[in-house]
Amino acid sequence: MQDENGDGQPNDTWYELKGSETGKSETKQRYAITYYKPKAPRENVLWTDNVGRINSVDINGYHTQDYYFPMFIQEDSYTLCGTCLGSTMTIGELETSPGYDWGYVDNYGPGVPDNALFDISHAIQADGSAANLEYIDFVKVHTAMTGKGAAVGEISCEPGIPYDYHIK
Repeated sequence: MQDENGDGQPNDTWYELKGSETGKSETKQRYAITYYKPKAPRENVLWTDNVGRINSVDINGYHTQDYYFPMFIQEDSYTLCGTCLGSTMTIGELETSPGYDWGYVDNYGPGVPDNALFDISHAIQADGSAANLEYIDFVKVHTAMTGKGAAVGEISCEPGIPYDYHIK
């Protein structure tokens, strides 16, 4: 997001940085998923989405926290909107989720590390047209696919520390 109104707050227009999966048939643009706060510790987090699916983020022994829902959220639910990528998760002797060609946080695929870099020239508006951003003041990241592994549970984004390669 650019701080277009100059107030130092992330309250202007959010844009998406398209990646290698933008426009593919298995990619759902304008996807929304709503998570529901559990009533007690160690309960699954139920979710629904805008394509009619219902599922959950399941409690497991690999992650030991009491809640998989962000408890700083006071409401009974929260919704994320964006693009949902087709899952690359395979479950066998080892669970794997191969990366995409380019353009996604926590992405390990062909061309590492360049496939994890972002370029604001890839920013698009909600209708898919170029946003033509001059700069970015705020960045928001959320997991771009849904799925479950047998051992570790949900697929989630584990971003590292961002770095601006244009700072001199």
